[in-house]
Amino acid sequence: MMRTPSRLTRHDGTFDDFAFIRVHSHYRDAFLGIHKATGNMVSIVEIPPPLAAPAQPAPEPEPDAT
Repeated sequence: MMRTPSRLTRHDGTFDDFAFIRVHSHYRDAFLGIHKATGNMVSIVEIPPPLAAPAQPAPEPEPDAT
């Protein structure tokens, strides 16, 4: 049996008492926690986006040949 996260235990249940629905948008991803017995949404878990590659510094200007 999976350990029930604390944000769900306050809603009287174990991990198996909830359904998780993935929500995907252009800017964010998340899971909605739905209590199976009541159908109430009890929590939202946001998923952080992957880390972007570090910005590349601008190239140094070429020295003037004069």
